Amino acid sequence: MYRVLLVDDEIHICQLIRHLVDWDALRAELCGVAHDGVEALELVGKLRPHVVISDIRMSGMDGISLLEKIRQSGIECAFILVSGYRQFDYAQKAIQLGVTDYLVKPIKKRELNAAIEKGIAGLRLQGDGREKVPEPAGGLEAPFPRGLAELARAIEDRGGDFGQATLAALVGRYGGELPGCACLIYGKFVCGEAFSARTQELLYDRVRSAVGNGGWFDAVFFARWGGGFLLVGSSRGRLPGVSFLQGKLQAVLSVFAQWIVILGMSEPLEGEPFRNCACRARQAAEQHYFHPGKTAFTAVETPPPQVRFEDVAEGWAALPDAMQVLDEKGVRKVVQSGFRALEGAPFEELFRYAEWVINMMNQALSAFAAAQTGLEDLQYLHRNEILEQLYHCPSLVSLTAKLCAALEEKICSTRGLIEQMENKPVRIVRELVAQRYMEHISLGDAADATGLNPVYLSVLFKKETGINFKDYVVNVRMDKAKGLLRSGESINRVAELVGYQDAKYFSRLFARVVGVNPTQYKKLYQ
Repeated sequence: MYRVLLVDDEIHICQLIRHLVDWDALRAELCGVAHDGVEALELVGKLRPHVVISDIRMSGMDGISLLEKIRQSGIECAFILVSGYRQFDYAQKAIQLGVTDYLVKPIKKRELNAAIEKGIAGLRLQGDGREKVPEPAGGLEAPFPRGLAELARAIEDRGGDFGQATLAALVGRYGGELPGCACLIYGKFVCGEAFSARTQELLYDRVRSAVGNGGWFDAVFFARWGGGFLLVGSSRGRLPGVSFLQGKLQAVLSVFAQWIVILGMSEPLEGEPFRNCACRARQAAEQHYFHPGKTAFTAVETPPPQVRFEDVAEGWAALPDAMQVLDEKGVRKVVQSGFRALEGAPFEELFRYAEWVINMMNQALSAFAAAQTGLEDLQYLHRNEILEQLYHCPSLVSLTAKLCAALEEKICSTRGLIEQMENKPVRIVRELVAQRYMEHISLGDAADATGLNPVYLSVLFKKETGINFKDYVVNVRMDKAKGLLRSGESINRVAELVGYQDAKYFSRLFARVVGVNPTQYKKLYQ
């Protein structure tokens, strides 16, 4: 038998919970009752319960503190928090401490028993690593029929790819049944703040339980797919509307105040492959990027225009240049213009562009690390982590802002590392060259700016940069010249802008440094 401890400073709440729990079905027993956190901590040490159900707000020691103390003690038990407050900060702290579930008063029998069952299943899983999907405890029924549950697992394992098989064919193949008319609902969670994988798992658990017990369909199953989830249901009468379902599922997430569930619905067309139908539902849901505030969408048979991000890439060549000089304002400007150009494009193109931007930033960081002694351990952007956060942004505006914030944070931290590594006189020389590269600038000018002897400065500069001052000035000028040539400026004009009056001399110097002459270089970007 699994031992359960109740903790609440209101006696009648403990009595209510005692009557709501299906003790026999769960193979559980009530081992004790505590009316404050201090008493509860003592009982946990003595009784070693498998499950603790505790209120959050209590005298002496609140539920969060009790959970923290139990975790610190090393005692393994499932912990279910109960609160009369729909505040995300409570839930967030509880998630960090590994809470099994978080219930909001008034307590519902079905939710309470499901939470206890989940906690017991977790204990069984810890005790036997071979048990990947624990069976429901006692006599409680599984939320989905066996055949449909097996199909759901197959969808998760195969990513929904069943070739040309239709939904009806798949349901029959796995021994399930979807009577009446069927529909596919793709759902995803969006949040304007950073989040953890643990939070997402709790959200999926809540929705899965609600779908299995909601009674909205005659038959239904739930599967994780495509960064979100699929609900596939059928009804002999009228199918529930997507807005109705969104409202029901949003209510399930009420304690997670910052999270919104987005749904897109599609109905299978005659002979349509299952994956195509699922993709139409997902494309419908992804319209939330372009329709802030809207949370429920219905798929249309006509697919969105297939705009590729390469097709609207005018002006994006400036992005690598801005990154290479750690210009966070320039980076933000180009990234914002790119997303504006993609407004209304399929969501896959938004993320192809975002991935390209992240790759460009990492290439720039790689160049810094290779050129600067002491930056070998420079950390790159974690592409997959950033893309995961972007996928759960509520709108294109918030997506753009989050990506720009990640880029700017990395640029600022990189600049800080470089400034720490560079000797101050060398930094002064770099800034001087950056400001006056188009003028005649000598080592003597640099020495005057730093207050050092020219000979000593020359040795120090080469030691820190690996290149002598004269060659450094030439490299800066050639880098500027490349940008001007890409923008379409004439060779004579470029020579003048980077400090050379003799265009022929500039061309010979450019060819020696870059490897191709200015004319050939321009042709590469025409």
